[in-house]
Amino acid sequence: MALIQISNQSTKSLSKKSTIRFTQSICPDCNMILDAEVFERDNQVFMSKICPTHGECEELYFGSYDMYKKFSTYWVDGKG
Repeated sequence: MALIQISNQSTKSLSKKSTIRFTQSICPDCNMILDAEVFERDNQVFMSKICPTHGECEELYFGSYDMYKKFSTYWVDGKG
C-alpha cells in the first residue's frame, strides 16, 4: 500500500503577491462599497476585499500583468 501525503495549503498562499495599489470596490453579494487591494501574483492581477457581512472575496482582475500595465495608462481616478 502506498502512502500519499496531502497538503492543506492552498496554491494561492504558496505564491508571492505584490501589492500594486489600493482602491474601492463593491461586495458581489450586497453591493456595499469596500476598500480593496489590487495585487499581482503569478503574472496575473487580482483584487481582494473584505465585506463585514459576507467575508473575503478575491477575484481575477486581469489575466495578464503586462496587459494591466498597458490599460492602466488610460485610467483616471473617480467614481463611476
